[in-house]
Amino acid sequence: MVQDIFIEQTVQRIENPMTRILYLISFIFAVINYIFALIFLFYPMLLPAVLFTILAYILHRDLKVEFDYSYTNGIIDVAKVRNGSRRKHLCEISRDDLVVMAKTHTDPVKPYMGGGIKSIDATSHIPGNTYYVLIFKDKEGSHEKLLFEPDEEFRNMLKRMNPNQVNL
Repeated sequence: MVQDIFIEQTVQRIENPMTRILYLISFIFAVINYIFALIFLFYPMLLPAVLFTILAYILHRDLKVEFDYSYTNGIIDVAKVRNGSRRKHLCEISRDDLVVMAKTHTDPVKPYMGGGIKSIDATSHIPGNTYYVLIFKDKEGSHEKLLFEPDEEFRNMLKRMNPNQVNL
């Protein structure tokens, strides 16, 4: 019997204060416009009220963002979760497609910095945290860059499965 290898990690992005402020402002304007429209029977105020409500909804779903990293039998899967319910698949990386992984701004990943490589940011944006860069080949064979912050267990599993490509 073969045992499956599975590791999962969730990283929560810090809340952007500007998004919170814009959400509160749009929510307050929506309420004020509804009050004017309904109390003073000034119905043209319903249009801005609806627009501010839609804006508040869009901003609210971006307040809480998490990233799920999972490693299952040689495949790294990264997904973005908004507000605990809206899940968007960001990338799937086979261990055969992994080119190099190391801490940001270290020698193994310096040749891949800049140069128009597509980048996926799956980090918390917390100052002082250690971020890693994982360079991989996409389906077309071109390089892509994943910025993420795997915990020690996740890094050790990647190192065990790809000892030549993973630099800890």
